[in-house]
Amino acid sequence: MNLFKRILILLIIFTLTVSVSGFCEVSGTMLPILLYHNVTDFYSPENKGDNISPRVLESHFKMLKDFGFNTISFGQYWDYRTNGTPLPENPIIISFDDGYLSNYFIAYPMLKKYGFKATIFTVTKASYDSSYCNYRHFSWAQAQEMQNSGVIDIQSHSYSHFIHTDKTEEENEKEITTSYFDINKNIGKAPTVYAYPSGKFTENTQKKAEETGYKMQVIVRGGINDDTTPLNELTRLNIDGDMSATDLINLIVKYKQNLKGGI
Repeated sequence: MNLFKRILILLIIFTLTVSVSGFCEVSGTMLPILLYHNVTDFYSPENKGDNISPRVLESHFKMLKDFGFNTISFGQYWDYRTNGTPLPENPIIISFDDGYLSNYFIAYPMLKKYGFKATIFTVTKASYDSSYCNYRHFSWAQAQEMQNSGVIDIQSHSYSHFIHTDKTEEENEKEITTSYFDINKNIGKAPTVYAYPSGKFTENTQKKAEETGYKMQVIVRGGINDDTTPLNELTRLNIDGDMSATDLINLIVKYKQNLKGGI
């Protein structure tokens, strides 16, 4: 990023911060959670919501690093919300949905390069059945390697990625519990976070997830989180493949502005 663009963005952030400082007090820490999916150069424009190129993804990581964002895990956020354990300044969570093989071969090394950590919400059926989805998913052995690294935290994105609001209570229970036990069995950890496919949930699915053992649940409502956000409705920002690094920073700033009460 050239010097002019960096100065411009800093001025935008400074202006917005000053503008909202006299308005509503935000409850505690503001936490953006970014949502990515597959990392590839080969996708059609209509599928930009589920794909991003390696070049664009790296530009996002570089921008986040340049502007002092510190990646945290959901476990750290849980400790902050429940025990008051301090978080680093400018915390952010990077997440990937579905469990694509590209997350292992491209995103994982890139995260290590920038000293970042991330959460991958995996559809567990795809790790058994390679023909289940259009893009290949990583194996359980690769998931174990990433989990052991401390860079990646593997969490649940259901068993077969169907929409909970379209299914019966029995079907929903199978999705939630099977994915939980798949992760527990195959990488030796009990998942603590459940990411709803398409962000769709019901009161019954929330209850079942809590009964199964999940401490937090995430949706895709837009916006960012503060200390009043329910831990079973943490929201994420879905990042399109054509979003520039500058647009990403502006999006985060916009939502922080909205959370503080606007100008």
